[in-house]
Order: sequence, then structure tokens, then C-alpha cells
Amino acid sequence: MDNYFLISLVSFSICDREKLQTMSEDQIRQKITELKNQLTGNLLQDGEIQQAIYDFKKELKPEIEQNPNLDDFDDEGCLMCGG
Repeated sequence: MDNYFLISLVSFSICDREKLQTMSEDQIRQKITELKNQLTGNLLQDGEIQQAIYDFKKELKPEIEQNPNLDDFDDEGCLMCGG
């Protein structure tokens, strides 16, 4: 990976976080649903999408970062433990 790509990812992440702060709960939930619809089932391809979903979930429920078992969005179970 070259440095330009890394800098681009960091810049994108910062912009994304700023957008998150202005989104309503319903908008965040809709974005999570949209991202889930883009999942292919390929772990390597879905990595960035899964991270974005997790980031949105943390906006709705920050405590999941320290307690992954609280990650119960749409009754999908805990992604951390596969439950």
C-alpha cells in the first residue's frame, strides 16, 4: 500500500466521522441496512463494509466497543463471538 492510499483512507475516515455526528438515529439505521445489503459473504471483500457497519453501530450504542455482547442490532447476535 502506498502512502497516498493510506492518507486517503485516513482523510475519508475523518470526513465520515463528521458526517456521523450530523445524522439522525433513523438515518444511521438506514445506512446500516444499506451497507448490509452490499455484503457479499467474502470476508476479505466485506472487511471495509463490516467496519463501516460497526462504526455506525457504535454511534447508536457506544458501549458495544467495551461490551461486544451488547451488539444486538436487529437480533443478529453478537458479531464478536458469532452468537
